[in-house]
Amino acid sequence: MLTVCLGMWLVAEGKRVEYAEEVYSIDEAQDGKKITLLCPTMQIRSRGDTLNRPTLTVVCPTPCIFREQNANIA
Repeated sequence: MLTVCLGMWLVAEGKRVEYAEEVYSIDEAQDGKKITLLCPTMQIRSRGDTLNRPTLTVVCPTPCIFREQNANIA
């Protein structure tokens, strides 16, 4: 669980935080009203880099208001 203290995220004991390292793919909706970014938490150099890693999916509707969806497949 994460909590906020003085504007910073504090990580609960025994937990870790991983951040997006790159934008792997960008998809635009057919109606042009949103884009979806696929952001892995490690740079993808080979197929093996996609195993056991969290991936962030960022959806940006028009106007650009970001919503983040986190998926952790383990």
